[in-house]
Amino acid sequence: MYDGGEHDKTKPKEGDDKKQEPKDPADLVPEDGKYDIKLEDGIELDQALLERASPVMKELGLTNAQASKLAGVIAEQRKIEYDALSERQQKITSDWQQEIRTDKDFGGENLTASLNNANRVIATFGDDALKRDLVEIGIGNHPGLFRLLARVGNALSDDKPASSETAAAQSVSPEQAMYGSTTPTTRG
Repeated sequence: MYDGGEHDKTKPKEGDDKKQEPKDPADLVPEDGKYDIKLEDGIELDQALLERASPVMKELGLTNAQASKLAGVIAEQRKIEYDALSERQQKITSDWQQEIRTDKDFGGENLTASLNNANRVIATFGDDALKRDLVEIGIGNHPGLFRLLARVGNALSDDKPASSETAAAQSVSPEQAMYGSTTPTTRG
């Protein structure tokens, strides 16, 4: 009943209790649970993570815009973690290289020979996958592995027969080798 007074603004007007649907898809919770995540240029979305997280985001009632904000935070954190891991790996590799360079047996003036020996072993016995992984993973710089490969390469090079500058001996028959000049073919 209208009493002639103004509407009490603390109470909703009649018909105001109906929510207006947002028109922008970013402000909607996807009914099918498939989110359209927008990230900064150059940042790729982990599709497996999105598939696992979508049902939870839908259950929480996150809109596409809210899910994009959350995904941005996660992507940023992953980049921070990746950069820290990469920096740590570079430090380890650098420390290993320094240890090899200063090794009393394999570094210093012996470094070139040690590298040649190690590379000879890898070239002789390693396959393409090993060669790739030694470089990509950085394990080829591990001082223990380097020393092992250099020792094996050195041992292999030690197995080469010594060369002689003297003329080869004349071939001798088995009889001559056994009996010398007293063989029946050499007696007069």
